[in-house]
This record gives sequence, structure tokens and C-alpha cells, in this order.
Amino acid sequence: MFDIHTHILPFVDDGSGSWKETLAMIRSGIKDGIKGAVCTSHVFKVLNKELEQKLTDRFNELKKKLQQENINFDLWLGSEINVNAKFDIESSIATINGDKKYILLELPMSDYPHHVDDLLFQLSLKGLTPILAHPERNTVIMQKPLIVANLIERGVLIQINSGSLTGIFGRRVRKITMDFIKKAQVQIVASDCHNVHNRSMSLSAAYDMVDNICGKKRAELLFSINPRKVINGEAVNAEDTQGEVKNKGWKNYLHKIVKGR
Repeated sequence: MFDIHTHILPFVDDGSGSWKETLAMIRSGIKDGIKGAVCTSHVFKVLNKELEQKLTDRFNELKKKLQQENINFDLWLGSEINVNAKFDIESSIATINGDKKYILLELPMSDYPHHVDDLLFQLSLKGLTPILAHPERNTVIMQKPLIVANLIERGVLIQINSGSLTGIFGRRVRKITMDFIKKAQVQIVASDCHNVHNRSMSLSAAYDMVDNICGKKRAELLFSINPRKVINGEAVNAEDTQGEVKNKGWKNYLHKIVKGR
């Protein structure tokens, strides 16, 4: 399995608070069957050169520590960008692995800003595929889950948290997450790990749940195949992951807008 959403870089956000904790999180992930992870620290307000350099330096330092500790674990760099933040897609950490193919975005927990759809459209015009992080935890989407189906139609990939499936965020989040899984409206499952206690780097329990609900083929897609494709900058096969939800793309979306005017 590969984890494309983690907060293992220490001293930069609300994730790991020390090198000791970072190494403990990675060792826990390895025991859980995870082969590699993308470091996706939060970008809340602005992604500038200073933050880019800080995260890059911390990432390189982490790779050196893994070598010193003889820990065999692959690492890639990216970020988790809030939809309200200012950023330039040319930044080396704006996209996953810096390849300008996939960008991980998060919504405010209690809001769905009006500019989000236009942001996603503009990113698609630049050749990027947005990945929306943990929409199952957004209170607006909880009330209007059809938003997720509409986003998928526009080519957005949906990433849910493993903890949302296993119940660490509560019954309501777990229920809507299960609904998304059963409707094949999820392309990737990631840990979104923050620490070694209640938000650890763990995917296997959620993998087993998806295996039981949808079968091993779907579980492999969500936890291994699709995450690896994202890391490599390869296209994710929407039909394999979306089931009855057809990826009609932005042309269909624009057609609806023009027709409605």
C-alpha cells in the first residue's frame, strides 16, 4: 500500500511534533504494510518560497534520517493546500511529487466556498487533476453528499481517510464514508496521519473493510494501484474506480452552465 496523504514532517503543522514521533509513525506504517508515503504538510494561507524551502529542507532531512536508521521506506514530497490559500502550481511542492499532474486540496471543515468550482475548473485547464482530501468530514457535504458525485463528473478524484472508515471521526462520518465506498465514489484511501496515537499511519484495517464490502480488486485500486499511479503522475482509470458514476469531464459541466443561461 502507498499513503498519499500524511503529516509526518515534524515542526511544520499540526502533525508530527518531533523526529522521534516521525520515525515512530513511519515504523508503524511499515508494520501496517505501507511501502511509501507522500509528505503533505498543510498550506493554510499562502504557499511562498519560504514555506517551499522549509518543507523541502525538512523532507531532505527526513530522507537522511531514514538512511541513518536503515529504514527502507519510500518518500515523496507534496502538500495539502486549503482551497482558500494562495499558491502557484509552479511551486515544487504544490503538486504531488512535483510533477504538475495531481494536486491535493482540502475544504474548510464547515464550509464549501463559492469559488471552489471555479478553482477546480482553472486547475483542470492547466492540466492538473485535483484530489479532494477527506470530503466526508466536511459538514456541507455531509448534508449534501451529491456534491461528491458532481465533483467526480468533473474529473476530481476523491480521497477519503482510513480513519473515517474505521470510525475514529464518529458514526456520522463513518456512515457517509461507507455510502461513498458502496457507490464507488472513492478513488483513493489515505491515512492523513498526524501522530502515533489516535491519528497513526494505518491503512490495513480500512483495506480489510473495503475488501469485505467491495472485494479485493477494489481494495487494491484504492490503497495501492491508484495511489501509486498518482505518485508516478499516471492517469487513474475513472471507470475502474467510479462504477456507475461516469466521468463526463468539464466539457459536460460547461455545457450544463451554458444551457442553463
